[in-house]
Amino acid sequence: MTQFVQYVETKFVEIINVLMTLHDQPTPDMALHGGSIFRSILKHVSLYQMLVTSNDHVTNYVYPFLDKFVHSPNFDMSIDAMESLRMLMTGGVSSSGQAPPAQQQSSESSPQDEELQLQLQQQQQIMQQLAAECLIQHYPDIFEQRFNPKLLDYKYQMNNTNNNAAD
Repeated sequence: MTQFVQYVETKFVEIINVLMTLHDQPTPDMALHGGSIFRSILKHVSLYQMLVTSNDHVTNYVYPFLDKFVHSPNFDMSIDAMESLRMLMTGGVSSSGQAPPAQQQSSESSPQDEELQLQLQQQQQIMQQLAAECLIQHYPDIFEQRFNPKLLDYKYQMNNTNNNAAD
């Protein structure tokens, strides 16, 4: 896994640019595969940190989810983008506040399992902190310019619905 992270770190912008391009494809297959790979990258603290601590990276790789990808007329593509956006905004924590099931501790565990579980919890806390800092830093751009106007503007909702129906 370390080699994967090191490789992505060295080619971060190239890889993320390709994944963003896949989200723009008209066919769901490419977007769904790209979304899956994108979320795999988000599971690694150093890669997640590279994404959410750079203003340029947030602008280029987070805002498109808010502005475009989640509004896809294709349901599967839209839901996939929402899952990626959820991971970006929460550091990968589910709405219940727990790590994904694959990372939860089983009832019978060895000392190595317990140590691994502790490491995963520490990584999860770091990612939650990074997500919180990102949201605080980019609050005006995310909420005041994107969420609130779109949620509160009836005309936007109607125009967007009509445009999607025409496509």
